[in-house]
Amino acid sequence: MRLRILGSAAGLLAALLAPLVGTAGTANAAQSADAVQSADVVQSADVVQPLIIGGKPASEDYSFYTKLFENGKFRCGAALIAPQWLATAKHCIVKAHPNSVRVGGGTLTTGEEIPVEQAIPGPGGNDAILGADFGLIKLAKPSTSTPIGITTASLGTGVSVRIVGHGLTCPTRGCGQPPEQLQELDTKLVTGCLLQDANSELCVGDPSGKGACFGDSGGPLVTKVNGRWELGGTTSRLGGLVPQCAVAPSVYNKVLHYKSWIEQHTGPLTTG
Repeated sequence: MRLRILGSAAGLLAALLAPLVGTAGTANAAQSADAVQSADVVQSADVVQPLIIGGKPASEDYSFYTKLFENGKFRCGAALIAPQWLATAKHCIVKAHPNSVRVGGGTLTTGEEIPVEQAIPGPGGNDAILGADFGLIKLAKPSTSTPIGITTASLGTGVSVRIVGHGLTCPTRGCGQPPEQLQELDTKLVTGCLLQDANSELCVGDPSGKGACFGDSGGPLVTKVNGRWELGGTTSRLGGLVPQCAVAPSVYNKVLHYKSWIEQHTGPLTTG
């Protein structure tokens, strides 16, 4: 999500902070998705999301999956955690400035359209480089869709998870457009990511050519518990030194880590 260039440490920091946010897509069904532009670099003012590589069209209705739009352009994903609240990535609300969302719906141009009332950066404030890459969005009115509960299940290495999003399906910045249809990928938690905080971050995927990409930022990582999906994470950034998707695992924010902070704003939430 974020890049810092500091002398000889540039490569490492770039990998640690390269976001998966995007500018692709439009809220207008009559328009086609814009070409993806990368904002993973500090020189760029735009924010670009990654697409899921190696996934498949969504096999079910993810009522909680939410698309964030800035003046009609698709920016990031998010997860509905309460009727009027979304969990997403901080860089999706401080690098981009979403002013409307679409909750649910299996394509970029479908779902319940609701204006954004307020964006709340997570711990660390508005700084998109320092602090946790986590944030909340308050909707202008409650959604009629079903929120997803935050999982309390163990999220250790080897646990099976699913990622969902409209991120790029090709591995390099600017290589294509976000898919019109929502994508899903079954993967697992692994080791090998360049983490900033092992307590609040998850390492997801493997170097098999499948994983999150630009445009998936803020979107949900879910795990199935007792036959239902529960929210485990939100997409943050690439997890390796190469600025290319699916050659290394990706980093996700662990939502449960922020539950107390979240409830300071939302009130009590449902957990798994």
